[in-house]
Amino acid sequence: MEAKLDLSKVAVVVLAAGYGQLRKGVTKLVEKLNEKEILCRVVSQAKQAGLGPVVVVANGMFGQEVKQALVKAEHIDLHFAHQKKRRGPANAAFRALPVLNQLGIKKFLVVFGDMPLLDAGRMREMAAAHLQYNSDLTFSSWKCDVSNPLVRHMVNFAYFVRSGDCGLSSTPVVVSLYTGNMPPQGSEVFSSMYCLDAQWFTKAYRRIIPRPKGDGFPPEYHLPPLVEIAVASSAKVVNISECDPKRLLGVNTFADHELIETLLNTQPALVQAATLEGP
Repeated sequence: MEAKLDLSKVAVVVLAAGYGQLRKGVTKLVEKLNEKEILCRVVSQAKQAGLGPVVVVANGMFGQEVKQALVKAEHIDLHFAHQKKRRGPANAAFRALPVLNQLGIKKFLVVFGDMPLLDAGRMREMAAAHLQYNSDLTFSSWKCDVSNPLVRHMVNFAYFVRSGDCGLSSTPVVVSLYTGNMPPQGSEVFSSMYCLDAQWFTKAYRRIIPRPKGDGFPPEYHLPPLVEIAVASSAKVVNISECDPKRLLGVNTFADHELIETLLNTQPALVQAATLEGP
């Protein structure tokens, strides 16, 4: 599939504008896993994927810390965008649009900087599917199996259920954003990887309803509602079924950090298989 596709047309936007900390005053993105910073692992995979330019979105509080870590790791061929206010992941992705426009990029893959088990092969699959189907939105999800021990690390993960015949013709309904619960059996958990058409995203972003996280900060703009918006507006949507739930894991707690470090030491080769569900 990739042979006839120009994957360099798809940029990678790495969201590194969060405020999560494992140690007070230090962004979790520069915490190390096997002697390599979490964010640097993600950026390394983004570059190895062989897609277009890599744009890192940082914030004012930890922006310098993030840039220093990347420069120290010799990631010097990057572009940066800035999220001045704490308004959520979708807003951070939106802040990358001017940079993408200057680079002449019309399609981009969004990944999170705190998900160190993402791999270059999966990023390529996402970009290839997005180009192959010429979709407005391509996203991946994992059908939840509560017997999998990794589920207990998915508290607060956004998930959705499908109505009707469970096909893409039926509207996915986002039923969880920051409820403090684990996703239920049979739900589909967002894997936090999204390929977007820049023009479509520019319009769809303005339809996202910001939601509070309950942490005392202003409501934030999140990426999962884009699926509802896309289906409701008859946009072209592609859903890739995730086969390996390890790719969904992010570092939010010390327990997450310990688990992922263990996985890196004991299971270095992640499952590569995936199935595509096209329009």
